[in-house]
Amino acid sequence: MDEGFSLNIAVGSGPKLPAKRKIVKFRQNKVKAKKAQAAKAAPAKAVRAVVKPKAQPTPEAASPTKEVPANAYPDTSSDEEEAPPKAVPDAKPVVTQTKIQDIPEMQKKVVDTPKPKDGKVGSRRNPNKEAYSAEALLRPTLDMSKVTVHEAPLRSSTSKEIFSATTFEAMQLHPHLVSILTKPKENGGFGFDQPTRVQVKSVPAISASGDVLLKSETGSGKTLAFCLPMVHRLMSKTLRISRTDGCLAMILAPTRELCTQIQETLERLLKVAVYIVAGSVVGGEKKKSEKARLRKGVSILVATPGRLVDHLTNTHSFAYNRLEFLILDEADRLLDMGFERSITQILECIASKKDDDVVRQTILVSATINSGVERLAAMSLTSPRFIDADTKEQAAVYATPEQLIQQFMIVPAKQRLCALSCFLRSECKKAKSSKIVVFLSTCDAVDFMTTLFQKCQWPQRNEMFGPAIFRLHGNVNQQERTSTFQAFCKASSGILFCTDVAARGLNLPTVQWIVQYDPPTETRDYVHRVGRTARSGAVGNSLLFLLPSEAAYCEHLQANGLSLTALNYEATIARSASKGEFRTSSKKALHEVIVHELQYLFEQSVLADTELFDMACQAFQSFVRSYATHASETRQYFHVRSLHFGHVAKSFGLREPPASSKVTKASQSAKQGTLKKRKARQEVDEEIEKKKQKKVVQKKREYNHHVSEFAE
Repeated sequence: MDEGFSLNIAVGSGPKLPAKRKIVKFRQNKVKAKKAQAAKAAPAKAVRAVVKPKAQPTPEAASPTKEVPANAYPDTSSDEEEAPPKAVPDAKPVVTQTKIQDIPEMQKKVVDTPKPKDGKVGSRRNPNKEAYSAEALLRPTLDMSKVTVHEAPLRSSTSKEIFSATTFEAMQLHPHLVSILTKPKENGGFGFDQPTRVQVKSVPAISASGDVLLKSETGSGKTLAFCLPMVHRLMSKTLRISRTDGCLAMILAPTRELCTQIQETLERLLKVAVYIVAGSVVGGEKKKSEKARLRKGVSILVATPGRLVDHLTNTHSFAYNRLEFLILDEADRLLDMGFERSITQILECIASKKDDDVVRQTILVSATINSGVERLAAMSLTSPRFIDADTKEQAAVYATPEQLIQQFMIVPAKQRLCALSCFLRSECKKAKSSKIVVFLSTCDAVDFMTTLFQKCQWPQRNEMFGPAIFRLHGNVNQQERTSTFQAFCKASSGILFCTDVAARGLNLPTVQWIVQYDPPTETRDYVHRVGRTARSGAVGNSLLFLLPSEAAYCEHLQANGLSLTALNYEATIARSASKGEFRTSSKKALHEVIVHELQYLFEQSVLADTELFDMACQAFQSFVRSYATHASETRQYFHVRSLHFGHVAKSFGLREPPASSKVTKASQSAKQGTLKKRKARQEVDEEIEKKKQKKVVQKKREYNHHVSEFAE
């Protein structure tokens, strides 16, 4: 029965809603539109696996379909996209496999790393933000397949190549000098049987007068090479010299430690000629005592350039008008430290007061000859005689002793601190009378390492290494520097953490290892560092720590005539452990367990000690700053943007870089400040309470006094 009702169930029968306003984002909309147009214009990309069901016959297409490659279609992009065809469940798919190497786009993604814009890596705020790959930082830049890696350090043997077949008697030296040179060390002599090659070549040339430019490898006996002929000529004078003759010889050295060492060598040499007085003037000491010493008279003066200029211009009682010898030791280092202006002033002062009948001889001594040394020679020498006493016949840019075994070890940044401690521990266990010198790039790093290893203890032991730990850098006061240098020289064993202030000219006796924890900024500094060992024909070893990103630096050293062998850092870490010190499991190797426990020990020690934490932060920041000061020849191997700051922080016992640790440090300082304020308030309250009690006691006494008077 039709009652006249009808239902309208059409989709669009409801009330018409207002149209949504289109939000226009101008910049973003333009960028998106460009990207969409570029995507539509690009050809269709191939995929790894293409699944195509069998097409069902339709009235529109009765012919069977053929499989056509995706890139064979022309560009048919339009505004309206076609709906994908519906898959039929009963159809059996045809799978066509495409290898990833066959796809050009995927092959490019796999092989080529994304290159940043304009060749820059990262940004100013975060250098590791773009184009960063942890694997790239851990992958050595050196082809390690061509390098033989040793499990244990190599050992060197004594070499006699620096010594000559002649004797001291054949050099026609003064008999008293020959006796002190051949006298045993126990009796106050030098204990030498024969001279070195550089001494044989230089003594006759310097004795014959005339300016000399002397070049010889480090540790070959250069100090005696110029001291012997100088003292020989002073002792051979017909009239015995005295203090009243003034200064007859000046020796300039770049560092205070080198001046002290030269003076000690002269004092031992002058035991046979006590009438010849040797003295020194260096920075850091009282000028008053130095002026008194110069007023008395010093025959041979050893000085640093800055302090000598001061005395030449201000000490009027200093007589040097009859100066016969001017020796510049470590000439290249003098220029590197900015003493060129001081040397010019010294030359002018000496020339202005020289007597007419005096002939001055100038001698330049250096382990390397560069443009700066040539410029200094042209300024100070007159028709000099050049003496090259290197023992190596091949023409190498840099020369090191034959008996020196040089090794390098590639260590990830976050394991450097553990690797260093393990290496020092294992070497100290091998030989109880071992001396090791560790070179660092900054003074802050020296202070941090020294304090850390003095406070920390090896697991299940009462000490970290065993031998005493010393420190030496330019910011230490002169008294401590002198005492540290002398104590380390006299000690039978010890570990010295130092900067490049100890890299030039110093004769550190019986040093077995030179460890360069931080690579030098220049290649010649590497030569001078390793020259602190393997001296005078003795054995010596050196170890260079490198990051994986710095491994190509070994090829640079090899190109300059320096050959290094590789040392496995994992075996070095595992070798440091004694039986039962670390608990191992089947899942982790021994070196992994040691690194984990030692790193936890260092980080806990740094966090627990506020002073040590501050030192670690300063050492980290100074290390990053110094990393950017490498010379242009080595800057390609040491770039700040190749550093992972989080991993570098681990090498200073920090859990995170100091920039992120400011919050923790601020909270610690805030907490300490709150405690100090609370304690100060308590002290003020206690002081007020004491005053109140004192007033009460005083009133009681007055009251008792009045009561006693009334009672009488």
